[in-house]
Amino acid sequence: MMATITGSYYMIVSSNDYDKSYPLNTNTLFMIDLPSTLTISNDWEVSLNEIWFKNMLDSRTQLNVCSDLCVESLVNGKFIQLLRRLDAKKGYNHIVFTNKNYFQVNRTHLKTISFYINSPQHEQVPLLRGKVTLQLHFRKRKA
Repeated sequence: MMATITGSYYMIVSSNDYDKSYPLNTNTLFMIDLPSTLTISNDWEVSLNEIWFKNMLDSRTQLNVCSDLCVESLVNGKFIQLLRRLDAKKGYNHIVFTNKNYFQVNRTHLKTISFYINSPQHEQVPLLRGKVTLQLHFRKRKA
């Protein structure tokens, strides 16, 4: 089944939503399947609006939240598919971004989407516990 999206929309995804489909999912590297393939034109962009997670490190740390949805950006000398860079405090984090950063969506048919969270040095971060939940906003790119 296919659905065509014409107006802006929100998507909330969690790292443990698809444990049965993707048993190797972790809270910092996970894939999701949409209920149906979404078809969009090539002038769409996406923003990470909110994130919920638990940071187990003893101090603040920076994180890159990335997805295969986005075009690549140059970050610390490497091209990555960055949705957002954020500062995480120790403990539970619920961050609502008031300054939205939109990135061009790199495809017109969305069925499976991958997400990964790493350090600014592009290393895995085994610091998160429990699930990670993301709220994404999709909209047509402004002229």
